[in-house]
This record gives sequence, C-alpha cells and structure tokens, in this order.
Amino acid sequence: LASNRLDGDFMKQVALCHYTSQYNPPRKAFDFYAAAVLTHFIQAEASLLSKEISRMFYSNEYGLTLVSKSETWEATLESYVSRIDTKVDPGDSDFIKTKKEYFQREISVMRTIQDLPHLKVRDIAFKLQPETKTLTVLTG
Repeated sequence: LASNRLDGDFMKQVALCHYTSQYNPPRKAFDFYAAAVLTHFIQAEASLLSKEISRMFYSNEYGLTLVSKSETWEATLESYVSRIDTKVDPGDSDFIKTKKEYFQREISVMRTIQDLPHLKVRDIAFKLQPETKTLTVLTG
C-alpha cells in the first residue's frame, strides 16, 4: 500500500476490515475500494491508456469472467480452452493430474453455456517494480 501511495488512514481501515474479517473467506471490501481508486485513476488518466477495446464475458450463475479480444463467447471459450493443457500424462504428479482433471470438468460445463453477456472494457496491464513494489499502469 505504501509503495503505491495508498497508505492513508481510510485505505488502512479498509484493508484491516478485509484481512481481519470474521468471515472465511473474508468479504471483498478491500477489493471494492481498490477498484474504486483504480477507476478514479483511469477516468482521470484515460488518455494514457490503450484505445484497444476487449470484451468481458461474465456469468453470475457460474461465477465466471473471461476477458477477450474476440467478439463472441464461442471464440473466447475456444481461445481459453486452447491455452490449457488438460492431457493427463503418465509422468504427471498427483497434483497436476487432479488439476488437469478439474480443468476438463470445468471446460465441459463451460461448453454447455450457449451465450454470455459481455461488456466492452479496456484490459489494463501493470508493471511491478521489484525493488519498490510500485505498480505502474502500462500505456499504449
């Protein structure tokens, strides 16, 4: 927080609400406020960001969100699937086998979804300075 100048009293209180919450997993208040700060920054600095628009496909029912340059859910799903190794190899550890089997089941469910709503978004990338932990928004 301090490295990115987000260490004011309010942000510290929000972070404490999240990380010391009685809920397991904790409520996402910190994420909400961090997003609000980021949104404010983007609105103020929008001219610096990439003009390329992506689409965020989402499902409240499945808790699913994918961001894509593709215009359709089908193309987005195929792009996602093509990047995941689900072939269980004899040399895979039990952990890797379980992970690949999980992805196989997840993809099977995702293929049953006919269409998903989407929002036009800008896919924002950050660069982390390893020494200072400062985040910089990549511009384009």
